[in-house]
Amino acid sequence: KPPRSSPSGPLRMAAVMAWMLRGRVRADVRAITSPNEEQRTAALYRVFACSTTRGGLYYRHQVLDALYICLSNEAFAGSIEDTINATINIAWVQFSLANTGKIHPDWDYGLWESSEVLPALARRLRDSGTDPLAACNVLHVFMHLSNNERLAHRTIAHGVHVLALQWLRDAVENPDLFESAADIALSVISNLAMWEGCRQPLLDEGVVDVMIALSGSENAQADHRMTIATCLAYLVGSREERDSRLLISKPEVLQDIVDALAATLRGRSHNNLFYSVAELLLALRNLAICEANKPILGTEATVALLLKILKNRKAAARDVELAAATLLELSFDAGVLRVLKTPSLQTRKILDNIPQSVAKPVERLVQQLRWALGQGQHMPTGPTGPTGSTGAAAGLPESKHVMLSYAWAQQGTVVKIARQLQHAGLPVWIDVDQMKGSTVEAMAEAVEKAGVVVIAVSHEYKESANCRLEAQYAMQQRKPLVFLRMQRDFSPTGWLGLILGTALYYDVSAGVTSAVATKILDAVREHMAAPTTSTRAIQVLPLAPQDSSDPSRMSVEDVTTWAASVGLDDAEAARLTAHGIDGACIADLLHALDDPNALSVAVSLQSGLQLPSLRAALALVRGLRSLKSASAC
Repeated sequence: KPPRSSPSGPLRMAAVMAWMLRGRVRADVRAITSPNEEQRTAALYRVFACSTTRGGLYYRHQVLDALYICLSNEAFAGSIEDTINATINIAWVQFSLANTGKIHPDWDYGLWESSEVLPALARRLRDSGTDPLAACNVLHVFMHLSNNERLAHRTIAHGVHVLALQWLRDAVENPDLFESAADIALSVISNLAMWEGCRQPLLDEGVVDVMIALSGSENAQADHRMTIATCLAYLVGSREERDSRLLISKPEVLQDIVDALAATLRGRSHNNLFYSVAELLLALRNLAICEANKPILGTEATVALLLKILKNRKAAARDVELAAATLLELSFDAGVLRVLKTPSLQTRKILDNIPQSVAKPVERLVQQLRWALGQGQHMPTGPTGPTGSTGAAAGLPESKHVMLSYAWAQQGTVVKIARQLQHAGLPVWIDVDQMKGSTVEAMAEAVEKAGVVVIAVSHEYKESANCRLEAQYAMQQRKPLVFLRMQRDFSPTGWLGLILGTALYYDVSAGVTSAVATKILDAVREHMAAPTTSTRAIQVLPLAPQDSSDPSRMSVEDVTTWAASVGLDDAEAARLTAHGIDGACIADLLHALDDPNALSVAVSLQSGLQLPSLRAALALVRGLRSLKSASAC
């Protein structure tokens, strides 16, 4: 058999080009199906050599057809590995050119989708059993294919993720597999995790537990740990439940991803691996959603790196969108917001110089960033007429309407509620009807002219920067809030938990029944008829000693007594004593409540004081508000 290695340099390129010009490719592809093994092997060698060049893409149809013949006919079993190697090269060349912009990213994916090669390769992977070399070659193909969203879904549909995870489980017990199949399987899983529609099947198969076990393995190298970290960031990085604690407040992990991004922007590898800018930014964006990660990621060096992407006119639209989204998430932290306003970074100038021709998602994010920096300028232009009704018809001031704030995942249910409110004669503002012009300006005007804001509470709402802007601006404008529970198994934490507090909500997770719709309508009418002087009725809580009129004069003991009076138990109140919280500290916290970013300050109360429950943090925040009101009088 001819050697697998091929000539390098000009001789190889000249030989391949001459071979293509002589029209040998089609003949060689036909020779792959020859019953003569020697002819078949020679033909496969030449096809393999051609497949490593861009010119080989023009013969991808024939190579895939030959691969399918080899995979489906036992007589050609000896030629399978050679044909798979040619397929790996074609996939690698195609997706490398797509990533560098030399061909359209969606170019000819239909060939892979319509071909019978994918299910045949999946069968081959299942049949490989415990042979790491056979599995490694097949997984190599899926590693490249899973860089495309449509093909990633096909990969999931054929159960490749289950087989890849099994190789990773085996690698925990057998470290030698890290040198072959498990190494490639880890890349397949990480690529699949980038796509939102692929994440739930991975989570259902226990991918997080597998990643935990791998990260704790002594045989996992630095490049493996980096891949594991980005994979976990895609899957659970944005969540504040148990799984996300793997990455929250771990500076070494977060810094490693930032360092990889810096190396990638310079065109260099990181831990001997090359990454795309988009995959690293996606990991950072997800991690930035967690409150505890914001101050770690929001250093001046990291912010400068993200601004550099925004400033680069040649950057891919997806890269710019993810960089802007990461900055917006970080801006919700008061400390990071101060970093963004550092004159040397020239954040405002960079945002102002972004071309008007950018994609809509980028344009919206830039508007929101300007708003966060205090640059948002909106000119109210009068009430926007709601669909099907007017405020006057409902006996309400013309400027009042009901604003519905929700995440797109719950749009169907929220639209039904909106139509029922409109049918009852209430003026309704919902973005599917009234969103025009600047997104930020439309949002600000909608909040300012709202008589009540209805918030659809969900996991997606909590993770959406746009929804957070709406909810926090409604709080800042002291608008009455009505909460709808969209998901039965979701209990809001962090900034959304603080806004919700102990307020009542209406459960529509099982659908909008007539009884629930009537209750929502009554609550909305009650708020619309009342003066909008506060976000909700706040319970008047008892204050501490006589010095409560001047909180700054309270001693540590006074603060502890007051904390117990506003709902903290003895153990929780004792934590304030242990931290030396006195009147001066209380006064600083009261000033923080005047800050538009007070919620990010309040979120840190639970973790900073190590309070064991969100209830305790909420009780403390409510007590601070009451204390502030009393001292103002």
